[in-house]
Amino acid sequence: MEREALFSIMAAGLFVVVVWSLAGGLALGGRRELSEPDARHRLAAPVFAGLVVLAFLLGWVLCEPDPADEFASPVLIGLAVVAAGIAGRALVRAGLALVDARALEAPRTIPIATFGLFAPRTHVSPEFRAQARPEVLRAALAHEAAHARGRDPLRIWLAQLATDLQWPIRGTQRRFAAWLTSLEIRRDHDALAAGVRGTDLAEAILLAARLGAHAPAGPTAPVARMVTHERDLALRVRRLYADEAPAPGRRTLSVSLVLALAVALGLGLTCGETILNCVPGVWR
Repeated sequence: MEREALFSIMAAGLFVVVVWSLAGGLALGGRRELSEPDARHRLAAPVFAGLVVLAFLLGWVLCEPDPADEFASPVLIGLAVVAAGIAGRALVRAGLALVDARALEAPRTIPIATFGLFAPRTHVSPEFRAQARPEVLRAALAHEAAHARGRDPLRIWLAQLATDLQWPIRGTQRRFAAWLTSLEIRRDHDALAAGVRGTDLAEAILLAARLGAHAPAGPTAPVARMVTHERDLALRVRRLYADEAPAPGRRTLSVSLVLALAVALGLGLTCGETILNCVPGVWR
């Protein structure tokens, strides 16, 4: 079989098997409040595992003769077709999300939010600015400034893309919502660290929720809103009045991914043929 064709089929088919398997396992977990790092890990882990598989296959294909002496089974070809459909759906939704973001940026649509993937900027509606006390407006702007520093619209866009790549596994959208909530809690804490009062920020959140009651619902666009899910308002307000900070997380996810990719690439280069001979769906 042609080397490049076999690589494409195996990459797509095995990627979707690994992603679905891990996402399905995470879906069995209980509904619990997650810290921002935990929620991020649970949302991204299936896609990162799929990337590790792709790195292994890349190492293998660099040493494989052309044509290859393996063949893809009909089951693996079918999985590759399914994976292509999921990836196409995810990319279309990612593009539509960018269109949604431009539409939402119109005045009066959202009380206060941060837009822009690469050059984040804050939008404040006239109603919010008029009704917020100076201290409340300052607290809200500190919260949005934290979103801008973290380039959170880009992070939200990538997180939604990772979520769509795990479709249609149940529970993935719930993990995305948990990640959004934990991100907002982290930005609340960043605003407190900047010197604003928790009560002022809580008032800003409640005002944004009241003014945004008729805004488009759901996180459909890469926009860092002050209020993403109204059901989480009580949790955030309680934390602010108690001045409760989330547990600090260690920034190990990116380093772990790079190391895992390097190890997988090395395994593919050195013993990829031997390992693939044990994979169901790859025939010789």
